[in-house]
Amino acid sequence: MANSLMADVLENYNRPVHFANLENKVPCPNNLCKGITAFYKKHGLQHHFRIRHPDVQYVGEKIEHDASNMMKKLHGNETRLMIEKIFERRRKQVSSDERIFSVSMGEDELQIVAKRPNEAAKTFGMYLFHSGILPHYSKGNKPVTITVSSFGLLVKFSAWYSSREFADLNGSGTVIVLQPCFIKKNLDSIVTPCTRDQDNQVPDSVKNSTDIGEKIISETGDVALDTLRSVFGYNQFKGKQEEAVKTILQKKDCVVLMPTGGGKTVCYAVPGIVMSGVTIVVTPLIALILDQVRRLQSVKISVCYLVSDMSEDQWSIVCHELSLASPSYKFLFTTPETLLTTKVRNLIQTMSASCTLAQFVVDEAHCIDQWGFNFRPSYSSLGALRDYGVPIVALTGTATWRTVEIIVMQLRMDNPVIIKQSFVRTSLTYSVVTKKSSAKEDICKLIQEQFPDMCGIVYCSERRDTIDMAYTLKTKGINATYFHGALDPFEKKVNSSAWLEGRALVICATSAFGMGIDKPNVRFVIHLTIPKSPEEYYQEAGRAGRDGAPASCIIFFKFEDRVKKLRMISTLDDNDHKNLAHDSLNAMTMYCISNDCRTQLLLQYFGEKIPECNNCDNCKNTDHTECIEASNDAKNIISCVECMLQISVKVSFKALVLTFLGSKRKEITKKKFNEVECFGAGKGKFSFLTASAFVQLLITKNILKENIPSSNDVTTNATISIGDGADALLKGEITVAR
Repeated sequence: MANSLMADVLENYNRPVHFANLENKVPCPNNLCKGITAFYKKHGLQHHFRIRHPDVQYVGEKIEHDASNMMKKLHGNETRLMIEKIFERRRKQVSSDERIFSVSMGEDELQIVAKRPNEAAKTFGMYLFHSGILPHYSKGNKPVTITVSSFGLLVKFSAWYSSREFADLNGSGTVIVLQPCFIKKNLDSIVTPCTRDQDNQVPDSVKNSTDIGEKIISETGDVALDTLRSVFGYNQFKGKQEEAVKTILQKKDCVVLMPTGGGKTVCYAVPGIVMSGVTIVVTPLIALILDQVRRLQSVKISVCYLVSDMSEDQWSIVCHELSLASPSYKFLFTTPETLLTTKVRNLIQTMSASCTLAQFVVDEAHCIDQWGFNFRPSYSSLGALRDYGVPIVALTGTATWRTVEIIVMQLRMDNPVIIKQSFVRTSLTYSVVTKKSSAKEDICKLIQEQFPDMCGIVYCSERRDTIDMAYTLKTKGINATYFHGALDPFEKKVNSSAWLEGRALVICATSAFGMGIDKPNVRFVIHLTIPKSPEEYYQEAGRAGRDGAPASCIIFFKFEDRVKKLRMISTLDDNDHKNLAHDSLNAMTMYCISNDCRTQLLLQYFGEKIPECNNCDNCKNTDHTECIEASNDAKNIISCVECMLQISVKVSFKALVLTFLGSKRKEITKKKFNEVECFGAGKGKFSFLTASAFVQLLITKNILKENIPSSNDVTTNATISIGDGADALLKGEITVAR
């Protein structure tokens, strides 16, 4: 772009103003002609005034001056729009040697993809030139300042334009002249070691120790607490922190399960400070890395990170320091993708050989489960960390025991200690609302009445729903934005920042939004559609109430919403994976339809037994009746289904319920369902609503089975058949209550 003519840069776009400018044409500056894209040469402008504005005196110099200024404004606006269009596309296809730069002059800013800062500045300079803002270089005019910034880099250029002859074009053209006047690489606060004495990062009781583990046991037994108090300012450990810290200091492999707000950072940070050597922390998102780096730097701990977006200079500084016999860093944060690169693996090998590698910490370790809701393929290769012979610590806030087993196996952990803290979040109130066709309007009303001027999240399963939901909220006067995985990086940043910074109260998002988000004052999390698993729901609902104040977690539930989830499950290749996903959806459905304590139901999925919370909607509802033994009713429904399937290859949910209730509607009698055994067996005992709920319960318990229509079927409704659990019920091995 450096040697391109201004006229050639955007030649593939429709640019009427630009081409009019090349012909020395201008618009009419009179207010009556504003918005009309007509351009005139000098004599043509005079003629236009005589015909179009006969009552206006034509003062040539003033009108031509106004027309010229208007042309510059139009030309600049057109060029800016074209640049925005170009880089909106380019941002989706950024190559490995390119960056997204923020380029600005004052408050005027553009996002430009380029390999180097000067290339980005020249593109912005083209826009300034067309706007008439850029001064001419040869006249000794004072330049304008263009600021270019990206990850860890800030450059300011003095900018002019100059006319030059181009032999290959047989004519002259315009070039942007740049002179860098300020360069700052943000290394001091990000990658360079803390300036404070390395010894001052630990309390006196652990200075000059060669084997910290032995010193803790044989001398003070209180080094970890000393570190917690002197570095982090806490008087005592909370929950399972102390057990985790002592286990890690004993250099044992360990899996720590701790809910949001449980203090996982302390679990690895205290041992990392106390132990000699560098702790390498693997984290899935750059946003999480930056958050942890800032937290540790705020207490004067020397930390660094390595990610793909860093400059070569930053990489060199970090790698050089970590290669020393006595590195100044105590922690290195990186992503799994970066960790597995040849450059970083060679660095770790060097650290291992010089005995400066203390341990590995794998954060958000549930991402290693390929059948989990947050699977990251790169996590499945982290078993290679075992080869370096140092302890491995896995941290997660959301994992079933099956996932824990996978974490242990994939990371090749050696007889790890499993430390599990209760997943109970006492600040959260769980509830389920019946979803109607007016669900979006109902959510607006709910927010207006129960959460006015409060911050929250509305999770949607479809991308289009995030946009529609945000629009609906805005029409009700609620400032909202949206987020989904198909947005380009710039839009994601703008929309998420608007919510994080409080410019939008509500963000409507798919499950792509959330990991790495730590906003303390979220007062509600609403799900427009049933989540696909309790893991997903616990993670997403857990984004509420992180400040410890009361918060609400609400699901708008409709049983029919399961069909889309089941259709997605049906596309899975592995049968075991299908079964697991189906069981997870059934567990989530049971959470929604059951009258039992919601908190009990949710934590039961993670293997934790707790008393009733006395806080969820079910616990507060005094109208619930006692459970009724209903095994015979379930057997009658099974009999109904078996007989109906002998008459018709497809049995709908509604037809089953009506047959069980003894309905004589035409849709039942026409298919002769009124002649089947157990026709009307539920009559007098069930209403249509209670019979429907009972059939839903049997489906959730896998006694009945939902069959998803193929893409070729006219109907989109599921059909009913006998489930795998029916045989156990008929044999008396299990019972059913409603």
